[in-house]
Amino acid sequence: MKRFTDYYQYSTQQKHLLSKALNILGLVEERAKRIYADQRVHKRIDYRGLIVVSIPEGFSKAIEIYSGEMVTVLGRSLSQSGISLVSPDVIPQEEIFIKLPLNSPVHTWFSSKIVRRRKVLDNFWEYGVQFLARVDV
Repeated sequence: MKRFTDYYQYSTQQKHLLSKALNILGLVEERAKRIYADQRVHKRIDYRGLIVVSIPEGFSKAIEIYSGEMVTVLGRSLSQSGISLVSPDVIPQEEIFIKLPLNSPVHTWFSSKIVRRRKVLDNFWEYGVQFLARVDV
């Protein structure tokens, strides 16, 4: 049973709302840059790319990456320590795996933790995700 909406299956209305959500988040980020720039450990860069998220049943072993539901979401900004993701779905758990599109012959996954959730508009959520460890599979 699929619980999460894949980016490739967004309706026309969801795509329109995603664009609005990204505009709102961009304005919020511009303000935050001025306020928190000195407090951030790593510089953030804008990143608009598709990211694969695995939402596993468990979280202790690399093989569990493939045991959960996989969903493609849009990345919004990236730093050395984490990434911001946007999704129309609530991801209830904190522990997830993130696959980044790095130039590598192996799939590069990161065990990760959702450290921030915020609702944007009525239909989208923005997640702040912290990378915990690299997992090459």
